[in-house]
Amino acid sequence: MAWDGSYILFKILDLQSPFLPHNRLVNIPLHWMVLLTSRFTSDLNILQTVFGLVHAAIPLMALAISWWIVRGHAEPLFIWAALGVGVGTLPGQLCFACEAISAILLFWPVILAILTRIRKHQSPVVVVLIIAVFFTHPVSVILFALGSSLAFAIGLRTRSDRAWMLIWAFGLSAMTLLKSLTFLSSKSSYEISQLSIDVLKFYFDVSVAGLPLLSMICTYLAAVMICTSSLRGRSISYKLSTIVHVIVILSLITAGGVLVFWARDPSLWKYAIAFRLWALIFSLPLTLLATFDALIHHNDSSNSKQNEWNRRLKIVQVIGVVFLLVLSVQSTAWFNLTQILRETITQSADGCIPLSSIGWLTHTPLHNWTTPTYAILLQGRAPQKLVLDGDGCTEASFSQAVRIAPWDLRSRTGGWFDLHLSGISSIQRP
Repeated sequence: MAWDGSYILFKILDLQSPFLPHNRLVNIPLHWMVLLTSRFTSDLNILQTVFGLVHAAIPLMALAISWWIVRGHAEPLFIWAALGVGVGTLPGQLCFACEAISAILLFWPVILAILTRIRKHQSPVVVVLIIAVFFTHPVSVILFALGSSLAFAIGLRTRSDRAWMLIWAFGLSAMTLLKSLTFLSSKSSYEISQLSIDVLKFYFDVSVAGLPLLSMICTYLAAVMICTSSLRGRSISYKLSTIVHVIVILSLITAGGVLVFWARDPSLWKYAIAFRLWALIFSLPLTLLATFDALIHHNDSSNSKQNEWNRRLKIVQVIGVVFLLVLSVQSTAWFNLTQILRETITQSADGCIPLSSIGWLTHTPLHNWTTPTYAILLQGRAPQKLVLDGDGCTEASFSQAVRIAPWDLRSRTGGWFDLHLSGISSIQRP
């Protein structure tokens, strides 16, 4: 429900159809799961749970497919998907409904498939993932360009798979061009504004600078050390390799500890949603290191790869613990804020509560344009009170329509939610 999630769920239920702003068609199957559930129950606790589960399943699905891609012949490479999914996007991962992050997560299996020369039986799954990423977010343009470059480089380097990989390079190049043309022909002013230098700098300042950046630096150190450790038996001793392995573990523990401390205080991550536009940039170095690692291990024997995987398994487990702890702490903080908001709504004597009048919201993630819809979801299908931003409670049209978002004036009649008396005190009601 964090940030955009509450507004998206409100629109799905209210319109009783998938809600697809900017033509993000990848959401259709996710939204239909919620709509199907709404045919059997109107309990918003259940519907919120279903909505949350289908979005929270994306990182798990990305990891599961990544493991399937490398299992049996390139297990050591799985650590890069674990790093990319488990840490690379972690400062913005609480926004599970953010397509920019989902696109990156879903493309990690494609990257691993390219680095392992895309075996024939994996092709249908890789194609489905590419199509899914195409309909997520404009960052897919860069992802496809990256995939095309990797496929081209792998093709030039391996004579036996050259034609096969060049076909994939051509296909991904075509997807890059097609997505670019699609974006340019249907771009919105919002999407264009998100690409401005000033906006990106602001997003860096509020969502990256500070503890998230320190965490990413520790993650990069771990990633570099993983590649260094891969050279054992080639140019470094066993003892030095062990030291490097310890540095990797300590770096990831430090990265996780920093983010756990950050996650405990909602004021530190109130703008964490802005990390979604930086997630790709911070994922690119991990992709380059994964490519270097794949080239190192390409000609290794099965026994050598198995031994390397046995060493890396502990690192993957540490990444899993970091992912679990950070999101658990962050989710607990969000739950506590939700409980306070629920109590604030219940205790208020006003039928319509201006968002600006709730002072404690200012330094929390709930100080957001989506809080009006979140407040409705917390009360049920027929909410008695409203929490509106700006002048929403005093607008001339308030008796006929409710401004649930700056651009969205929702009529009091029609729709799945019953708002015909919402926000109107008992004194004002006929």
